[in-house]
This record gives sequence, C-alpha cells and structure tokens, in this order.
Amino acid sequence: SWTPLLRWVGGGLLGVYLAAGVYHYRYVYRLFLGLWSPHEYLEKMERTISAAEWVNRNLPLGSKILLAGEPRQFYFERPLVRNEFLTYRTHYDQHRVDPPSLKEFLKSLGITHLLLAERLGARPDGTDRGVLRELAESRWVTHLESIQSRNIRDDLYRYQIYQLN
Repeated sequence: SWTPLLRWVGGGLLGVYLAAGVYHYRYVYRLFLGLWSPHEYLEKMERTISAAEWVNRNLPLGSKILLAGEPRQFYFERPLVRNEFLTYRTHYDQHRVDPPSLKEFLKSLGITHLLLAERLGARPDGTDRGVLRELAESRWVTHLESIQSRNIRDDLYRYQIYQLN
C-alpha cells in the first residue's frame, strides 16, 4: 500500500515547509519574542529608517525633499518628490543644466532639500544622477548630513542630505 509512503513524504514536505517558514520569519520572531524592540527591528530591517529619523528631527516642517536613488518613503514625515518621477515629467536631466540653474528650477518647484542615496558595495543601481551630483558638489547647496543604513538585509546605502542655498 502507498499510504505509509505518502504519509512519510507528506510529513517530510510539511517539515521542510515549516523549517522554511521559521527561517524566513526568523527576524520577526525576534521582535515577537521581545528580543528586539520595535525600533531595533526597524533599524535592522528598514534601510531608510536612520535617514528618515534624521530628516524628521532636523528639517523644518515646510521642507520639500527631492529623493534620488531610493524608492522607499515609508517613514519620512516631510513631502518627498522622487527624482525618477520628476525627470519623467520635466526631462530636466536631458538638458545640460548648470548647478545654479538646476537649483533655481528645483526651488521653483518648492524643493528645499536633496536626499541622494548611494548603494554601497560593488553593484551599481544603474541610476544616473550626474546633474544632481554636480549640484551637490557645488557652492549652491549646503551639505547637512551623511547617514549610512544599518540594516542587516539587502544592500547598505549611504544617504547624503543637502539644503538648497
């Protein structure tokens, strides 16, 4: 009869499935069991939390931030404009723009700050931020902070925060 074999195979598959679930949710269990605080969980699992906390603590409520190289926006409490959407709508990146002109263009949109994200390590993210990098390295902005993510999953990022002068 096939019944004992099917029970053995079914039990083995169930064991593999349960082990995979335990492995997949291993970090959530640390939170659930009280081994990590909610803040510690966020710091280790969400790469943007350090930058978001700095922005929320230090930038005025009326700030509007151009975010380049980072799609995650969950914990930021200031309005954000993703660079990918801005370039799609305005095509500003397709014109040779000098830093003072770019600064004035961004200010005309109400943007007061830049947040440039850079993936650390060997894998580039494929995003060309040349004109924004030129602006960031110019006298038309003030560098406010450099923050490195502390997440234990995914790639690590460095976030550079600038104020438009």
